Amino acid sequence: MSPKGCSRNTFIALLCSIVFACGTADELAFSTPVEFQVARGIAYCNWKARCGWIARAELDGCKAQIRTSPQFYKNVYGLYEDAVEKGLAIFDTAAAHACINLWQQTGCTANEVHRTQDACFAESVLRGQLRSGADCTTNTECADGLCFAGGKRISDAGCMGTCASYLATSMPCDPANSLCQPTTDFCDPVKLRCTPKRPLGSLCIGHIGCQDGLRCVGPSDKGTMAEPNECQARGGIGMPCGVESQSADDVLWIDLGRGSSCQLGLFCNLDKYLCEARHSEGELCSQQSACQDGLVCNGLHLDLKNPSKPKAPGHCAAIADFAEPCNETAGPGCANTNGCDPLKQQCLRTELTIGGPCSPTDWPCPSFSFCDQATDLCTPLKALGDACTLPGPKDREPCFEGECSAVTQRCELMCS
Repeated sequence: MSPKGCSRNTFIALLCSIVFACGTADELAFSTPVEFQVARGIAYCNWKARCGWIARAELDGCKAQIRTSPQFYKNVYGLYEDAVEKGLAIFDTAAAHACINLWQQTGCTANEVHRTQDACFAESVLRGQLRSGADCTTNTECADGLCFAGGKRISDAGCMGTCASYLATSMPCDPANSLCQPTTDFCDPVKLRCTPKRPLGSLCIGHIGCQDGLRCVGPSDKGTMAEPNECQARGGIGMPCGVESQSADDVLWIDLGRGSSCQLGLFCNLDKYLCEARHSEGELCSQQSACQDGLVCNGLHLDLKNPSKPKAPGHCAAIADFAEPCNETAGPGCANTNGCDPLKQQCLRTELTIGGPCSPTDWPCPSFSFCDQATDLCTPLKALGDACTLPGPKDREPCFEGECSAVTQRCELMCS
């Protein structure tokens, strides 16, 4: 069976999805936690190419970066391997394979992406075996995924901490760092206590507090005590809907933030606030999330002050690859990392390259690199133990993990 998102209306898009976007069995194979992290990253690269976040021509580069990731994550990845070898954690290979399969089947709507991200992270495939009170060096060693040091969840893997349990219902909590039991409770932003998640039809504030499978949506985008939202099931075609954020970015590309309250694969028409099926190639569109996977709303012109009311609609079209024709005036239709050259009328890369010039206000440097303000060049980040140069007051930390030690001038963990 072809994964969702791996079939298109045109031969070019179909060829793209088969060759570029679905991945091969070899590149997605794994047997250890580290190999799984690489396979997961490659599956994510495939998704980005399939959905237009990168050009198809950039897919190999994305995968090459992922394959170098173990040298940067060598500390935390090494701890993952040690935890499994010592019996401190169990590597759930079934969950890991399900994660890879889920990425291959994930469509391009924000709802689908966040479902996959929420279900596919380190703690979901590494089952911690240590109980509350045991010594730990990573969150994945603990049964509840909580390794604490100095009264807070450790951020630097390798620092010694103590396993803790989630807070019980009614205990005081911090909404910015909720430690309530995630499957049953949430941190109420008004009461500041762990509170049971609310059932269908209950009032809710913001976008939290509803039972799993429900969404907090209503007349107010953010929801307030004066105008609360309601816990609702995801809507089918023709059902009322809302989005959890209605900034310009939401409709410039896909529904960013947490997406809409519609069922997976549908979109929330911000003109009618009704769930609708996404449009096929050639059909009119008034927001990027309106087009089917692998398509872009080409020619869409938005009013950034009122993004739900476009100045001019577009047409759903296949996403143009690097160096393919585009029309800046009509709407480029290039991948998210490409811009349309107005002279050549071709999609050109706008992302920076390692060793190339950069500035803090420009596009970000590639993964595992930073903009060195001393040279204004994209410079590779340093791995743990590497020699480093102390950053200036406004410079970015050059170490991927830890910090540059003023004593040794090497990247080290800074455990409190």
